[in-house]
Amino acid sequence: MTSPTTERTIAQVTALVHDSSHSIVYRANLSNSDTSCTVPVVLKFNLDADLNTIEDLKKEAAAYSGLLPKSMQGHIIPKYYGLFHGNSSHGIEIFCIVLEDCGDSVKTDFRHLELEVKYKILTKLGQFHIQSHGYHPRDFAERNVVVKDGEYRLIDFHYLREHECAFDGNWNFGQMYEYEILPKCITLGGIGDELDVWKRDPVEYVDVNGMRLEAIDYPSQAVIDELLKRCCFEELGWATPVEVYDWLSAVRKYAVMKGLDSNKEDDFQQIIQHGVETKPDIDANE
Repeated sequence: MTSPTTERTIAQVTALVHDSSHSIVYRANLSNSDTSCTVPVVLKFNLDADLNTIEDLKKEAAAYSGLLPKSMQGHIIPKYYGLFHGNSSHGIEIFCIVLEDCGDSVKTDFRHLELEVKYKILTKLGQFHIQSHGYHPRDFAERNVVVKDGEYRLIDFHYLREHECAFDGNWNFGQMYEYEILPKCITLGGIGDELDVWKRDPVEYVDVNGMRLEAIDYPSQAVIDELLKRCCFEELGWATPVEVYDWLSAVRKYAVMKGLDSNKEDDFQQIIQHGVETKPDIDANE
């Protein structure tokens, strides 16, 4: 491959990175005919005359060459060396984007990465939002985040979404989850929430005849078990009707309103008595 300039530039392919029915990506060393220096790059080609693939390459090149500030290159996104084109021996017009080789794609699901790695990747994404003045890479995914020597870069910008972004650079990583600490950008907040980068209070659960439910809506497990037993509702199993859940929830509200603590024997008995007196009219044998 040669550049359209008078200075001859040669790319020596060293490895295949990815191929599909319409495109192919290689690793290569880029060298100038006048120097002995080489630069590790990736070459992204279209394989056929598919107009969508060619258009995607052109859009990505346009993002690197104009839409995204050049100052982003080399630390948020790869350095861009140009879009080249020519004709194959079969007469197909071939386009090739040449980019800095920034390593391999992330292989692990974002959600399963170590927290520190999540922080690094999201920091890059936040910087992308700020420095691009409100653009978001629509295809933000593991395959489009690359890493080399612990340094992460975002790639693949044929589809950028412009949006109102008030992100100020503050992620508040590791803090307790609440609305006030979320990034001032809905898109980033949603991604951070999905990647679980903020602490949350542990959720406690209770069991009602095999159904696992959040404890916040029900009385203690001891109260539930005793009421189901006394009222013969434990025999309902998975067929437990919604009236039973509503009843147990109402028992909890009663205990809270009365300030009763089910860990205290007298209070426990008062809660049970109220529950028995207000039980729904259900025949467990039907």
